[in-house]
Amino acid sequence: MKGIHATFQRISDISLDTALNAVGVYVLWKGRSRVRPAYLGQGYIIQRILGHAKGQLSGVVAIFDRGTPNQNKTYAEIVEAALLDIAEEVDRFPTENSKRGNWKEVLRAVSRHGKLRVTVREYDPLLWPGYPRMSQKKVITIYPVKDEYGDFGIAVDRPWNTRSPTPREW
Repeated sequence: MKGIHATFQRISDISLDTALNAVGVYVLWKGRSRVRPAYLGQGYIIQRILGHAKGQLSGVVAIFDRGTPNQNKTYAEIVEAALLDIAEEVDRFPTENSKRGNWKEVLRAVSRHGKLRVTVREYDPLLWPGYPRMSQKKVITIYPVKDEYGDFGIAVDRPWNTRSPTPREW
């Protein structure tokens, strides 16, 4: 089993020094939106946020800096794919995303490790960043499964409810 830790912090709480050349996962909210994020992605944080910076943005990021650059990129791709999958299931898929994440990296990691465990801490990436910190971590488990035809697939167990609370207007 491979463990990946994703500590999401508000963009406004991260220093430029920390974000410079950092690889991670970001969730951006536009304007007055409180129900669905605009973007959920991964990559070099500063470059990606600047690429989406049109109007008022808020959001959260999880920076991966404990591994090699290639490992950090892989961790970000796995977390992005898992969160996009969950976002679709709980009706919080980003309004401006067109891709579903890099499942090739997820399959490669599951083939190598058997099971992936993503621990999400601090802020819930699928809720508007104005919400308070999470009281408990959330753990996403990704593992191989076979369907009734014997074909290999991936299952994602998630702690998010299918009917997530709709944020109220602040």
